[in-house]
Amino acid sequence: MFLLLDLSAAFDTIDRDILLKRLNSKFSIRGTALDWFCSCLTNRMQVVLIDGRKSQSRELKCGVPQGSVLGPILYLLYTAPLADILRFHDMQFHFYADDIQLYISFFVNDDLELTSSIAKIENCLSDLDKWMALNKLKLNKDNTGLLYLYSKHNPQQSLPLLRFGSEVIQPSSSSRNIGVVFDSTMSMLPQVKSVRKSALYHLRNISRIRKLLSTKTTETLVHAFLTSNLITVTLFYTVSPNTLFRSPNQCRMQRLDLLHALS
Repeated sequence: MFLLLDLSAAFDTIDRDILLKRLNSKFSIRGTALDWFCSCLTNRMQVVLIDGRKSQSRELKCGVPQGSVLGPILYLLYTAPLADILRFHDMQFHFYADDIQLYISFFVNDDLELTSSIAKIENCLSDLDKWMALNKLKLNKDNTGLLYLYSKHNPQQSLPLLRFGSEVIQPSSSSRNIGVVFDSTMSMLPQVKSVRKSALYHLRNISRIRKLLSTKTTETLVHAFLTSNLITVTLFYTVSPNTLFRSPNQCRMQRLDLLHALS
């Protein structure tokens, strides 16, 4: 089982007092170093500028700076106790900034093991939700993805759902994880289709403005938006170029579009 947790406005809702206390107590950051973090996080102001009109400045009372190297690091330090909760429930996990992935393996044909594993995951989610509430973070239950991974030679007809508080998480056939679409059998075909769709979109846009571009500029755009993605698909996912298109006729049409874009 593969569970993808989504947090609502994670970087913007961090409580600075809790963060500074955690830096001190859990990571032994004290003295001048802690004062530096305090100075960086406090007395930050924001304004809104629309059509040349500027709003009054307001102090930011929560959150960490975004667009900097420090922001994601502070977020990971803030959410470090989550790892302790997951280890307590014997869950495998991976953190990437505000993305949380949980893994657990079990035999779906064993009713006892299946029931035990589902109960373990639901108890873990309950504890995570409680910790989030205490630390002023919020799990976005509507965007939480549940994916059962199994062999294509052993398809599963009926898979259990998860209960997350008052919400019910239904298993899906595919889910996006850090920009990559995973599917239940790990065929990577949904990811290939996603790359194909993006490539054709950019190809059509390049074709529309081809007359305004030089050959060198056109080649740069094609390599930037098409070639790199298509090479990644054909090499990394071991997909032949013809499978990027639904039919031989569409394949020929897209080749003509490409020739038109380059001509």
